[in-house]
Amino acid sequence: MTRPSRSRRRPATRPLSPPARAGLILLLRPWASRAAHAAITGRARSRADPAAGRFTRAEVNALLREAWTRLGQLTPGLPAEPTPGNRQNVLLAALTLAMFQALLEDGSTAATPSS
Repeated sequence: MTRPSRSRRRPATRPLSPPARAGLILLLRPWASRAAHAAITGRARSRADPAAGRFTRAEVNALLREAWTRLGQLTPGLPAEPTPGNRQNVLLAALTLAMFQALLEDGSTAATPSS
């Protein structure tokens, strides 16, 4: 015997309000900072040129500041997602893009694909 189908109502999709977005960013900021420092500090600035040196903690802090600024520019255009988990994933994807752009602007060849 088959179960009668229940229609599930999908939650209304509405944009994340600026205070809610700011709250989510506030929660993600320390986590993202630790992750960036673990992934970037001490890494070579260039794959091809060892003389270019390595990323220092201060340089990673500067990259993070630039990434957070860029994220602020990207977030108003983010799509409205129905659940908090979806919203978090979209925000983290935007943060990843912002950090990548900050690395490219910094001139890091470590951010470019290898050939």
